[in-house]
Amino acid sequence: MWRWTTLAALVFMVSIGATGGSDVPPSTQIYGYHSGICLASSASGYPDMMRDYELAEVLREALDGAATPSSVKVFFNSCFGGGMLDDIATMLGEFDPAIKFVGGSASTAYQVSWGPSDDYARSHNVGCYWTNSLHEVLTAATVGDNVFETVWESGDKDPAASCLDLVGIGIVWRGGELEVPQCTSAHGGRDVGWGPEAQVVVFSGDTTRVRHANNVNRMTSLFRSKFGSADVRSSLEWGGASWEHLVDMINDAADALEEGDEFILYVDDHGCWCMDMKELISAGIATDYGESVVTYGDSYLAADLAIPHECSFALYDNLDQGNTPTPYIYFLLSDDAADAWQSASVSDVLSFSFNGNDLALPVDVPVMPGKEIRIPIPFGGEIPWWAGARNSLAIDSLLGEDLQLDMFESIGICSGLVNQLEVNPESGD
Repeated sequence: MWRWTTLAALVFMVSIGATGGSDVPPSTQIYGYHSGICLASSASGYPDMMRDYELAEVLREALDGAATPSSVKVFFNSCFGGGMLDDIATMLGEFDPAIKFVGGSASTAYQVSWGPSDDYARSHNVGCYWTNSLHEVLTAATVGDNVFETVWESGDKDPAASCLDLVGIGIVWRGGELEVPQCTSAHGGRDVGWGPEAQVVVFSGDTTRVRHANNVNRMTSLFRSKFGSADVRSSLEWGGASWEHLVDMINDAADALEEGDEFILYVDDHGCWCMDMKELISAGIATDYGESVVTYGDSYLAADLAIPHECSFALYDNLDQGNTPTPYIYFLLSDDAADAWQSASVSDVLSFSFNGNDLALPVDVPVMPGKEIRIPIPFGGEIPWWAGARNSLAIDSLLGEDLQLDMFESIGICSGLVNQLEVNPESGD
């Protein structure tokens, strides 16, 4: 049985059958779009999120010089986790195509994942729905069992999954705006088995809910029952969950690799998405959601961003209360621009508007090199978001000089950290 997220894939799904050995590579995201994972705040000034390509680079640097693992297996329960998979698979193909890849996630790059309330998670000793299913299936797995089939079965058992299933010759639509678990492989990973030896990292960046702590503790105990306590690193035991802690955990696991070991990374907790304007510089980039276009004029830079329908905050009405998304514009000035404007405050140099509404810039924040500036976009109807259509971001120079994209080291729009849709199975709402 194979899982896909579009009707267009059904013909191919039928043709390869349920037991074929061909890889199922991760879906690539629309141009300029990135997923990210939540991290705890860092006293050293590191960001509170790590984007997909940044995590792939951390893994590449960790593996460089380490003993070559037989496979890398990554699992993401975080919102938009499906978008973390393609960058890692691509990196491995460039780094060493002999390393087999298997990746799974609770949802696609454009979806939030689902989990129960604190009371339900505490009283039932469970985590999030997809991880609960992964835990159940992996508990029954033995060394040598096919990893892809394990991950596939976990998605099939996920009670929060909404997907197209091939059941015999019938198609079943479970319906609703639910999560669509991803099960992917590359570089021969479709046929790889579990074990016998592994180095494991189990990470949660900001364990704000009981379900997240349960996810980490249950998966840590499970991996230890399979691979031994010395080989499993848990963020709840590592002394922190910042950028530095995650890098240290990954490096420690890579350093402990012996030839033929598998490398396993499980990530839980909040996720986010970002649209990167630096990647949207080519005008007229067509996507299934419209076009994202960057244009220039006298002293302004504007972007029409085609934000996927599933990423509209209008759909997030049931998001875990107390974890409301805080979307923002982010930018990091180039060294030359920062040097030229260093004596000024950001609000004296630039102005920003989103969908025709002016955004309030941080007061008395100086322009300085190496410092990312974030400008909140009010959430909750104050400023409209257009799902599946163009969202206009305009940046004006208050100094009258022309703006060019190369003045920015990075610039884009981010959802902020998103902590799942919270629904209990007994209530159905």
